[in-house]
Order: sequence, then structure tokens, then C-alpha cells
Amino acid sequence: MISVIVPNYNHAKFLEQRLDSILNQTYQDFEVIILDDASTDNSVEILNKYSNHEKVTHLVLNEKNSGSPFKQWKKGIDLAKGDFIWIAESDDWSNVNFLNSCIETIKNDTQIEFVFCKSKIYNNTDHTEIGIEAWMPLYKKEQFLGISRAIDLEFLEKYYHQMNYISNASAVLFRNDPQIFERYLLMAQSYKLTGDWLFWLSFVMRGKGRFINEVLNHNRLHHGTARNLNKAVEKKEVIEFLLEYYKVLERLKLPKGQFMLSFVKWCFKSEPYLNTYSINIKNVKLYLNIKNIYTPLYFLIILPWTIYRSCFR
Repeated sequence: MISVIVPNYNHAKFLEQRLDSILNQTYQDFEVIILDDASTDNSVEILNKYSNHEKVTHLVLNEKNSGSPFKQWKKGIDLAKGDFIWIAESDDWSNVNFLNSCIETIKNDTQIEFVFCKSKIYNNTDHTEIGIEAWMPLYKKEQFLGISRAIDLEFLEKYYHQMNYISNASAVLFRNDPQIFERYLLMAQSYKLTGDWLFWLSFVMRGKGRFINEVLNHNRLHHGTARNLNKAVEKKEVIEFLLEYYKVLERLKLPKGQFMLSFVKWCFKSEPYLNTYSINIKNVKLYLNIKNIYTPLYFLIILPWTIYRSCFR
């Protein structure tokens, strides 16, 4: 069975499309767990209409906002009875064959722990389609143009540190095994914007996933989407994520050259981050400890840039 978790906050106008796209799936062995995080619109009124549906096993209404979507994820996972979990974000919708395509992929290889598909991205302001190619240029590369692709340790080494290529939880089906993801799910609760990138690292680092090269999910980008709200906080969290990422590469004894390019890029991508967080040099030195790379990186790039920004901002 699949446990479908629908975390909602103030997405009343999208809920019927979201829930109907779940309940009308061609694959029907699932339960639906609905969580509302103290919405201030008419979400609860709409959710109550679905509360008696045979597939809905839980409708949990918070009296106070939790302050973190990942606290809601954990609450839903704790209630889940299924062998697999789908976190279906409340402002997205899916093709009716999403679950069937995902479960067939996993059934064909019992070693697979998660699977995700292409998503079409829409600008919710003017309803124009942004498109997966514009959002994820990696997927235009030749190795991603087949029917599906293994998400293995090569993906971890070369790609996943560049950006969160698993950009939307609604596109993912994963095994309900807390031993895989519990540590990073707890860590993600302290993140405001990039906790999903950290959470999916739980699976990517194990090298047992698959990407379905088919659009089965539809994702809205709008003013209320968390990633649009605070770029300074995002970049701070990204650097912290990359420090954790480095420790994973160390533990797996994987090459770090591609990772270092991403690390330097993110260090200098956000001026607010540099001005207020000073790159946290001590943590960089503590966690990275790259004897042959750290010294020139620090003295030739990081230190001069930090001084420059401090003197000429």
C-alpha cells in the first residue's frame, strides 16, 4: 500500500484539483493522510468535504501553525501505514497514472528505494508554462533522454550538489523506511527553505533510485512558494547543506572535484549571505579539511572577497 500525505497551508483554491488528481489515480491501493497547518483561508471547509472519503484515513487540523513543512512531513510519515510514501504538495496536481508508473518501476527492481518523474513547472501569476527544460537543464543531457535513468552514486558525485534536481516532493515516491531518511528529516525541520534538498540526500547518497523521463507531475511556482521568499536564508542553508554533502562524499570515498566547483559557486552567489554570515570560515575549515585545496581557496578567493565586501559594500 502507498500512503499519500497531503500537507496544506492556505492553498484552498488548489485543493479540489489536488485531491481529485489523487483519488482518481489508476493505481488504487493507497490511503490519504491530509494535514492542515492552521490555514487562514477556507481550506478546512474544503478538506472537510473529503474527510469521509473511503481513501482518507486521517484529517489532522493544527490549531497553531507548526512553522515548518518538514514537521508536517514527519507527522504524516508517523501516521503512514503504507510501504511507500508520496508527499503530494497541496498546490500541485498529478497525471492519473503517476502512482502506477512509479510503483511499476519500483516493483521491477526491489533494490530501488525512491523514484521521481519529470514535472511541468507553471508560473501561477500568469499561468504560463515554464517547462522542465528551463527549470532543470541537466535533463537535456544525453544520459537523461532515455525512458528512465538510474540515480546512482555517479549522480551524487557529479550532479546533485549543483542544485536540487528533485525539485518537487509531489514528483517522488519513496520507501517508508525511517532508517533511510529519519536523520535528515529531523535535520530538515530546522531549515526554512532548502530542507527538501537535504531530505532527498538521504536517498541519493544510497544510489538506489530511478528517474522516470516522463511528465507525470505538475508544479506551481507562485508568490507563496517558500523558495521565493528569502534568498539570503536560502544561500545560508545551501552552504550548510554542502558541508553535510562533503561529509557524505568523504564517507563514501567519492571524488570531490565536481563538488568543489559547486561549493565555491554557492559561496559567492549571495551577497547578503557573505555580508551577514561571513561564509563561516571555521566550519568550512573544520568540515572540508582539504589540505591541498583549502589553503589556496581561502587565501586566493574567500579571504580577499570577504575583505572586499566588508570594505566596499
